[in-house]
Amino acid sequence: MTELTYLFLAENNFSASSIPRSWQNLENLKELSLKRTNLFNEIPDFLGSLTNLVLLDLDDNNLTGSIPQSLSSLPALRFLLLNRNKLSGEIPVAFANSTVFMFLVDNNTLTGDMSFMCDGDTRRDHVIADCGGNDPDIACEGECCQCCDKSSDEECNDFGLLANLDPMWDHGYKRKNYDFDMQKYIVYGNYN
Repeated sequence: MTELTYLFLAENNFSASSIPRSWQNLENLKELSLKRTNLFNEIPDFLGSLTNLVLLDLDDNNLTGSIPQSLSSLPALRFLLLNRNKLSGEIPVAFANSTVFMFLVDNNTLTGDMSFMCDGDTRRDHVIADCGGNDPDIACEGECCQCCDKSSDEECNDFGLLANLDPMWDHGYKRKNYDFDMQKYIVYGNYN
């Protein structure tokens, strides 16, 4: 299983579990989608050693603890979806230098200031956090931030972003584009 490159288990009603430690050996993994799969416990630090990872989708689970700083140093990571969990603490400043251009962390209990995400040379298409309203959980100033207000009745980013499972494949069966399609909201990304 060490040659596995794409693992999409999203939206399966599995029994509650942690991310298996045995997955630390999936060194060729490029895409891991575990959205809405009943995960709990902390995000394991070993995910930061999966250096080929481009997409990590852990949205809508029961993950706790802080965001591992090791994820910020993944050289290929472009899409990081950690929203709708129970994550806490501050976002590691090391993400300022990361290659991530879709960073979703809304609907958690994160604190501090993540304005650094909009600074620097890295293009950030979508940075969504709970930085809106009269009593924001986290600060985020800059053009790249979309701020949600957890106290309002409106749902911010409450649509299901799910990587297209029927992607356009080119160039020797390598994914060229990412297509996140939600009702009238499309995000395209070319990570090459």
